[in-house]
Parts: sequence; C-alpha cells; structure tokens
Amino acid sequence: PCTSCGAPGDVRLKLLGVNRVRINATWSQIAPKENGPRNWTNLDRAVKAVTAGGLRVMIDVGFFAPRWAGGSRMPDPEKLAAFAGTLAERYPQVRLWTIWNEPNHPVFMQPQWRDGVPVSAHVYSRMHELGYAAIKKQSGDNRVLLGGLTSMGGDGRGGVRPLRFLRELACVDARLQPLRRAEC
Repeated sequence: PCTSCGAPGDVRLKLLGVNRVRINATWSQIAPKENGPRNWTNLDRAVKAVTAGGLRVMIDVGFFAPRWAGGSRMPDPEKLAAFAGTLAERYPQVRLWTIWNEPNHPVFMQPQWRDGVPVSAHVYSRMHELGYAAIKKQSGDNRVLLGGLTSMGGDGRGGVRPLRFLRELACVDARLQPLRRAEC
C-alpha cells in the first residue's frame, strides 16, 4: 500500500494524464485460509486513496492463489470466480477488472505446457469465463478484460508466446482453423 498517497501525488498523476490505477487484489494475502478471516486492509486503503484522489480503479483479480485454492500458480477456477464475485460485491465503485496477470508467464501460472500443448491457455480460459460471470453478476456495468499477456514466451519449456496463447485460448491453429483437442 502507498503510505504517501495524497492529493499532491494524485495531482501529479492527473497532470501526467493518468485517470485509472491498476491495483492487484492479492488473493493469498487477503484470504490465506479458506475459512479464516479476510484481510482487506491493504486493498481497502489502496482503493480509498485512489478514488479519494479522483482517479478510477482497475482491480486485477488474482495472483497468487492461496494453497487452499489450488496453489500459488494454478488456481482452482471456481474458487477464483468466488473470490472475484466477492471483490466485485465489496468494491461496487470499481467497473474495470482483469483476471490474473500474464497467464502465459511461468512465474504467474504453472504448468504452462503439457505434452506440447499450452495448457495454461485452457486453464486461463476457464478462470476468465467463471470470473467474468461472477463479476458481471454484481453489475452489468462491470467490464472484465481478457489477456494481459507478457510479450515473452517459449517453445514448450517456458512461457507461451502471446500469439500462440491467444490462438490456443480461441482454440484455433496458426491458420485460424479449429483445433481438434479435448481442451477445446
């Protein structure tokens, strides 16, 4: 959290043309235990500081997942959706959301590949689908972005290149023909 976020900083941001601040809702810090108390302190403080300064907030739902929700790099999509819905209910002033960060990067999601198939794209697809529904359920005015990919990528050993990830997400090959895979 920013301990020096006040009007002077907000004014500087506005002078630079900033109108929205992206804030990460760190799931593992907010809900370290499945049935334990939630720690909203840092996120509440950040959202309040940004909105008090006249700026809008975008919340990145996600990383890293607590162990009870699948582990830090491969969250259970249904549990992520429940968390996303809770966030959207808690922060009705937020209208722009994103699910996870750089799902094609091995630091943020693993495994990336299985038997030559970029499985991270298919897990992310389910995460987004369910998270989108949970956020939109709170308000039809909410927008939920898809993607947020890193420009890095590999050849089956590291992350997935962005274009390959997007094609896999859409279940099409390099010629935009439908993929014949169980995941699709």
